[in-house]
Amino acid sequence: MDSELLIVGPRGVGKTMTILKTLNILKIPRLYFPIKKLMNFGSRKWKKILLYEAIYILNNEKDMEEFKSYIEIHSDGHDLIKLIFDYIKLIINFYEMKKIKKKILIVLDEYENTIDYSNSILEITDYVHKNANKLLLCVLGECSYVYKKYYNYILDNNQNYRVTYWDISIKDKTDYLKLPLFYYKYIEAQSKSQNKNLNRYI
Repeated sequence: MDSELLIVGPRGVGKTMTILKTLNILKIPRLYFPIKKLMNFGSRKWKKILLYEAIYILNNEKDMEEFKSYIEIHSDGHDLIKLIFDYIKLIINFYEMKKIKKKILIVLDEYENTIDYSNSILEITDYVHKNANKLLLCVLGECSYVYKKYYNYILDNNQNYRVTYWDISIKDKTDYLKLPLFYYKYIEAQSKSQNKNLNRYI
C-alpha cells in the first residue's frame, strides 16, 4: 500500500491551495506544516502552531484539552523537521491511547532538505510506511530530495510511493491568470491602478 505521495509542479499552479480546499471541504484529518513559513518563526511559535494543528484531527474539545496536557515537545529551536517528526510520533501515541481510528494526512509543504539538518525526512517516511494504516504523507517542494524521488519514480526503481506532476496548460498570455500566483498579484495590482495592462504585467 502506498503511504507517501509527492506533488511536483511549477510554482504558482495552486498545488497548496487545492490541497487545503480539498481537506477543508472533505474534512480530512490532517496535520499541515508550511515549512518555509514556519522557518520564519522561533521554536516557541512552532510549538503553538503544532498544537493548533491537532484541532483538525481530534474528536472534540475534551480530547483537545487532554492532548494539550499530554503533549510534551522539546526543541533546540534549530531543527524544525526533527520537531515535526517527534510531534507525529506523539500524535500517534495519543491516538492509540484514545483508540481513535481516523487516518491522518500529513502535509509537508515547501519541504527543503537543506534545512533538514538531521535528515529527519527519512525517519518520517520510514515511520509513515510502517504505520500506513494510520498515516499518509504528502510532500511538496522544490529541492533535490523531491527531484531525486521524482526521477526514481519515472525510472520505476521499486519505490513505495507515488508522484503526481501538477500543471496548468498555458496557450496564451491570458491563461496565466489561471495560476493563483499571477491571479492574486494581478487583482492586487488592478486595485491599485485601474489602468493595469495585462500583457505588460505578465
